Amino acid sequence: MNYIGHSLISLEKNKENLFGNFSGDFYKGRIEELVLPDNIKEGVILHRQIDTVTDTNNRLVNEINEKFGLYKGIMSDIFIDHFLSTNIEKIANRPIEIITSEIFDEVDKYKDYYTARFKELYIWVKENEVLNKYHDMDVLRRVFRGLSKRVRNGEILNLAVDELEKNYELFEELAIIEFLRVKKEVK
Repeated sequence: MNYIGHSLISLEKNKENLFGNFSGDFYKGRIEELVLPDNIKEGVILHRQIDTVTDTNNRLVNEINEKFGLYKGIMSDIFIDHFLSTNIEKIANRPIEIITSEIFDEVDKYKDYYTARFKELYIWVKENEVLNKYHDMDVLRRVFRGLSKRVRNGEILNLAVDELEKNYELFEELAIIEFLRVKKEVK
């Protein structure tokens, strides 16, 4: 879910695995059984490592209201991307538009490996410039509204931005801490 976070880590560590990291949620099963080039597999492995680290000791998830239940992790991912977007020049020393251009240029090289579900989502993300607009609360509301329709009992996600606005400063601090912690811990 947190495409900016995953991509920033790949851009820093190894740009060649960015596509696999960016699209990692769309490749299921054992790595050795995936019929993909090694650099994409390495990206999927990195994606899974990031998710594993994020799922442990995530202070942001712990601060999100319990009523969101299993969706707290999804919310955390999207909140992290929101705060990375709003603080990107401090974190990556360049504007979000430059970073998303780098991300899309790299992902576009691997069209032959898009899954059908990834292709559909990626086209929507790219055409609507979602990553460039993650700082915008209305865009976040649309993202959560779309998610709420795709997951079981997801109506609660329509309240995610209200939760963010209510705890904005705390969540901003924790989101940046979480991103930096994960970036440091993954190999």
